Amino acid sequence: MAKGTADTSEVAEALKGWIQTFMVASWQDTMRFVKAKGLSVPQFGVLMHLHDREGCGVTDIAGDMDITSPAASQLVDRLVQQGLVGRREDPRDRRARSLSLTSAGRALVEQGTAERYRWVEALVGALSPEQRGAVAEVLPVLLEATRALGSEGNRPQ
Repeated sequence: MAKGTADTSEVAEALKGWIQTFMVASWQDTMRFVKAKGLSVPQFGVLMHLHDREGCGVTDIAGDMDITSPAASQLVDRLVQQGLVGRREDPRDRRARSLSLTSAGRALVEQGTAERYRWVEALVGALSPEQRGAVAEVLPVLLEATRALGSEGNRPQ
């Protein structure tokens, strides 16, 4: 095979190796951060969910996290007590409560995200200038292709 070309299986195996390594590193850093902050993984999941979907309700969280509404409600209650989540009347439905991160909750999520990606700086620093150039060239292609696959239902199983 010519330099710079690879068959589908070689690319797939390289990507699988990267995904595995990335997931382990990201998960370990996230777990360390969550434990250090005295939170459970599901609680941090709720915070991340609210960071991405501000103003949703408990039933939205339950559905997206695949847990029962009472379980989601208990998680939210604890986060409200800790001052990380706020509840307010939903302007579209006065019977419902809309959830949002407090400034402390938002700061915690942003700190957690920074911690989760801290190792990326070390990784980039370990690459040669040529390797950094190659990565900077190919990652946007992978990102675009991933986005083009669309929602989970459109990705190959």
